[in-house]
Amino acid sequence: MKRYLLLLFLPALLSCQKKAGKKNIQPAVLLEKLKQEAECNPDKGSDRKIDFWNNALNRFPYNEHNVLQAYIYYELAKEYAKTDLAKSKAHIETALSLIEKENEFFDIKVSIYNGLANIYLTEGKTFQSNHYYNKAAALISAHPNEIAPKARIICLVNCAQENFNSSQIDKSVAQNYLALQTAIVNKSKLDEHFYHNNLFRIYTQLFRIYERTGRLDSLKKYNQNVGEMYTILGGDNVQRFFCEQKATILVYERKFDSAIIYIKQCEELDRRLYAETNLDIHKLNLYVVYTSLINLYAAKRQFSIAEKYIKATQNIEEHFRVNYNSRFDNRMARARYYLQKRDLDAYRRLHLESLEVKDSLHASNSARAIEEIAVFYDVNAKKKSIDLLNKTVRTTNEKLKTRTLFLVISGLLLLIVTGFIGFYVYAQKQRKKLAAKEKILLQQKLLRTQMEPHFIFNTLSTLQSFIRFEEKEKSIRYLGLFSKLLRSSLEMSRNDLISLEDEIEAIRNYLVLQQMRNNHNFEFNISMPEDTLGIMIPPMLIQPFVENAVIHGVSPLQGKGEIQINIDLNSDLITVIIRDNGKAGNKNKPAGHTSLSGSIARERMDILFKETSQKGAIQIAQTNENYTVILKIPYKNA
Repeated sequence: MKRYLLLLFLPALLSCQKKAGKKNIQPAVLLEKLKQEAECNPDKGSDRKIDFWNNALNRFPYNEHNVLQAYIYYELAKEYAKTDLAKSKAHIETALSLIEKENEFFDIKVSIYNGLANIYLTEGKTFQSNHYYNKAAALISAHPNEIAPKARIICLVNCAQENFNSSQIDKSVAQNYLALQTAIVNKSKLDEHFYHNNLFRIYTQLFRIYERTGRLDSLKKYNQNVGEMYTILGGDNVQRFFCEQKATILVYERKFDSAIIYIKQCEELDRRLYAETNLDIHKLNLYVVYTSLINLYAAKRQFSIAEKYIKATQNIEEHFRVNYNSRFDNRMARARYYLQKRDLDAYRRLHLESLEVKDSLHASNSARAIEEIAVFYDVNAKKKSIDLLNKTVRTTNEKLKTRTLFLVISGLLLLIVTGFIGFYVYAQKQRKKLAAKEKILLQQKLLRTQMEPHFIFNTLSTLQSFIRFEEKEKSIRYLGLFSKLLRSSLEMSRNDLISLEDEIEAIRNYLVLQQMRNNHNFEFNISMPEDTLGIMIPPMLIQPFVENAVIHGVSPLQGKGEIQINIDLNSDLITVIIRDNGKAGNKNKPAGHTSLSGSIARERMDILFKETSQKGAIQIAQTNENYTVILKIPYKNA
């Protein structure tokens, strides 16, 4: 008997040993091997490199480890960045999801964080880019010896620049000095051009930082350093920075004639570069130069020359999109010009105009920051929910794997202990039922996390439009109504079931808010039975379809819109009929249109009533006069 058992267990034991052998392969060793293969790859073109990395992605043993997969996706993102930013972003986000599961390999993490931050910066998403730059910088501070000097310098300089732009000056100073120290200590290990180019970037950033404080000795020091880099690197860009900085120092010293000489050199450079390339950036640089010359010639009371440059900036504004900061500096320069001329009316007008530009800048930055933060936290919240679900699935899979050998042994024992078999089968059935229930609950929670932010941010966009058009009284009233709606929404989101009256009250508040937004271009009516006390339904099932009726139904109408909501109650189901007259007036409305929230509501109904005898349903009908949605929702009594 023992021999037979040994023969039966032997294949399982051998398979376990093989799996253990696979796990013993060190990812760090494989990573070095992969890098050597890439260096020896004779095909250096971008398309050939993409083929190489795609091939490595699916090749054993590189497809067995998260670290190697993350590194390959990162290399693919680098290649795609040259031609297709969307593909590059998708690949580097995949690399991020893989590498964050690891507790080591900080050098790869830093490279991925820095690469993703660069993509967000290109897209103009400064909040996200700053977040990932600082994550990379934090890893560098915590594990400096595990990250290559070149990667440390690139990341720290990028992070310092973004922290300066977001007014985190102390962080920017610390990161610039750390990057400078890293570069000097590791000079012998770095490419000469890389070394001097990054010193130039560091000195330039430190000059900008100390320009804010007006420390003349520091400005002179770093301008001298930039001058030394210019003698080594050459190039129009380095020369322009040197001249611009030199002029700033001379203005502090009130040596206006000398400052004009250096600013004129910047003007000549920008004129030549614009003539050669026809790029807008050089014309906008000329705009900044002209603004500086307005200040200088106004200070020297050479008004005719200053007026020439005022006209030049006005001409640029007519043909190019000038950013708020440059326009603000220009208005202040023109205001000083009129103050020098003792034209107080013009001075006051330009000063007020500069304040308006500054307010527009703050409003634009605030709106963009709020939007970025909202999207960022929405994505993170969903990511956490998905990660939690994935973790649960992984845990379940691991449990199933560990039970494989046990099931084999149990299969042998089934021949001997029939009573144990019956008990074991019963126990397994109970476990499966429990696992199925838990899975349904987890799916429900995931769908609700998708739906609640969707509802809140749709409503916030309406409030934003009132604020943008400065309708103060309407905004205050709207904000008060919205706060009630938001409070009720948050309270409902904590419960699996809410009363029908609470759901209808929230819908009524939502429709009143939308009436305000759309200048009362539609009317609505809600009819329902009087005796609905104790009727409990899942929250936010009806609201998405009402929202759909407003946005895609009555809002686009030229005439008066109508929304009718009828609620009927029988012993098993609540029937909700939502009808709008948007179909007749909105010919562009796609047939059978359902929004994302509608799809989520349909999925919720499938999950919520999976185990009930009565099933929920959604029916859509449309004619030339109206668009109708019929919901059949099972309910419970309190």
